[in-house]
Amino acid sequence: MVFTNLTGDMLVAAGLISYLGAFTMTFRNDLVAGWVELCAEQNIPRNQTFSLNQALGDPVKIREWLIAGLPNDSFSIDNGGVRQ
Repeated sequence: MVFTNLTGDMLVAAGLISYLGAFTMTFRNDLVAGWVELCAEQNIPRNQTFSLNQALGDPVKIREWLIAGLPNDSFSIDNGGVRQ
């Protein structure tokens, strides 16, 4: 497994968890896109598109949540992981 983009992805994940939990998905996506762009401007390694689910998600737990009835959208899955 390559950890090249870990620095920028964890930076964006920390900001998302710390500051954006109470906001709508549209607002979150706009700010996250801006943060990813700022990382690019500062040459911080990161993925071109950020997903909290891919950065911090546990696929087994997410599958359990979906089986238990959690809607299969990124907003619900992101919120489920934060409340864990």
